[in-house]
Amino acid sequence: MKTLIYPKGISFRKPILMLSAICCTLALFSACKKKTQGPASKKEIEYNITSVVNATNTKSGSAATAIFSATYLKSNKTLRYNLRFSDIDPESANLHLGTATELGTLVVNLKKEGAKYSLPSIGSVVLNDAGEKALLEDKVYLNLTSTKFPAGEIRGQLLLKK
Repeated sequence: MKTLIYPKGISFRKPILMLSAICCTLALFSACKKKTQGPASKKEIEYNITSVVNATNTKSGSAATAIFSATYLKSNKTLRYNLRFSDIDPESANLHLGTATELGTLVVNLKKEGAKYSLPSIGSVVLNDAGEKALLEDKVYLNLTSTKFPAGEIRGQLLLKK
């Protein structure tokens, strides 16, 4: 019969337990496979847009005013807007390329419900590539027309804040 010899005062239990714990930990981590992730999702870029709209840029002499506020989502090119106006019965509300001091190219019409624009006029539009580029460069303005001023009674430059 074999006799095991243990040196006096040395316990072999602790090292064996530690070695077992290390082996179990290694086995656990090696068994977990890293999941492959798809392409990093793009963070949504949202812009806030405001505009004070009045007759300064149209020289119409109108007392009408408007406040335009919007949020632009770059991922789907959607402009969600809120338009409030006073002292005007707008025939159309349009976004144009350029500055509010000149009559620019039409980007998009802001839709009205029924025969008239309601207060507040809330909606959303999708911009094309040229409209998006101009918006991001602060080169879009809002033009409100009326029967008295078909080229525009009041205008205001859209100012973008990220």
